[in-house]
Amino acid sequence: MSFEKEEPVPIFVKPEDLHLYKSVKFVDVRSPTDYAEGHLNNAVNMYDIFTYLLPTSTEEAINKMNNHFQTRFSELGITGQEHIIIYEQSMNNQYGASCRGFFIFKHMRHPHVSTLEGGLDAMIRFEGSTQAITKEAPVIIPCQYHGNDDNTFDSWMASRDNVLRVLNNRISGTWLVDVRDAVEWLGLSSSPYGVDFTPRKGRIPRSVWIEWHKFHKLDNEKHVAKSKSNEQIQALMTAYGIQSDDEIIIYCFKGSRAAVALMKLKEAGYSNVKNYFASWNEWSRDFQLPIDDKILVGNKE
Repeated sequence: MSFEKEEPVPIFVKPEDLHLYKSVKFVDVRSPTDYAEGHLNNAVNMYDIFTYLLPTSTEEAINKMNNHFQTRFSELGITGQEHIIIYEQSMNNQYGASCRGFFIFKHMRHPHVSTLEGGLDAMIRFEGSTQAITKEAPVIIPCQYHGNDDNTFDSWMASRDNVLRVLNNRISGTWLVDVRDAVEWLGLSSSPYGVDFTPRKGRIPRSVWIEWHKFHKLDNEKHVAKSKSNEQIQALMTAYGIQSDDEIIIYCFKGSRAAVALMKLKEAGYSNVKNYFASWNEWSRDFQLPIDDKILVGNKE
């Protein structure tokens, strides 16, 4: 595939379709230990795609994050011209790390980014063995990363002020969607990092809970998690009264699980969707911001 005409690439790439694409660079977002035990050929390891925490949604904090990833992309030989395909082990066991990677790359204005549907597990099952896996480290030639001038994806990043506007104005057709795990939504834990990792538990008032796992389906034949079809996503959102032209702000703890939902909603035709990337990590630490801290045990829906 040539990118001279800026051809679009799909949000999700299936293992069986990888042969259709050239100029591919794989980005493995698993831990360095898992990466060392075996990865796709020529994949670079970028665990900080998953671990980097945006403390606040201020311009200063976002600029600091941008500088961090500008440096990291350059160190790993990512130019901005290749087709980046990001993968994790499976799409349901690392809180959607590869989808978080997709969001960060698009935020950094990389024009050609996809996620490997089903992750490494799907690739192994497609190949029928581990023949796609290597322990050999790739040759990395550092460069200067350059994103393009398309600022379309700037609007995908929501801030605390965007969330407050939705809370305060109560405009019809605007939604706050909480996609965290049940234990967080119920108010029993503050985060995946531990029960008391942040000082407050609960949820943002007026949020609708659609757990991120609902955007996946299990392929019983191959035993890997895959994305639901666009029709299934549309049916899911309709059940909550959410329309395709509504304004939707999604949050989780650090923008990872929210990225899973955002990608599927974008693919299913929901145009006005944002990821509150600083999410509960920011919101719960600012005691000026309102929360609903009622424990909802026995009332998951």
